[in-house]
Amino acid sequence: MNSPNAERKNWFDQGGQAYARFRPEYPPALAAYLASLAPDTAVAVDVGCGNGQLSKLLAAHFEAVAGFDPSEDQIAHAVPQKNVVYGCAPAEELPLPSRSASLITAAQAAHWFDLPRFYAEV
Repeated sequence: MNSPNAERKNWFDQGGQAYARFRPEYPPALAAYLASLAPDTAVAVDVGCGNGQLSKLLAAHFEAVAGFDPSEDQIAHAVPQKNVVYGCAPAEELPLPSRSASLITAAQAAHWFDLPRFYAEV
């Protein structure tokens, strides 16, 4: 699955609406705990954010949250929130300046990443 030569298929290119409706929510205490680990609460980045379930919880603890997912359909079903921006991007190529994040999360998505490239990016 992490082979650089393997064709990358995004299994979440369709079904964003059902995913948003039926995926269990994360407990708010998770976002509070993650914020307590960060050196500051300026910017949280949620990688593989899907429809933003964790992103929106992080927004209560950070000045700004950026959620990225390679699936346009998932991003299309993210609920807008004042201090959260969403964008389509793979985990290995985040469109952010270096050293700009206070916290980087990958709630349920890291097993889909090219981990060596993701770790280098982070």
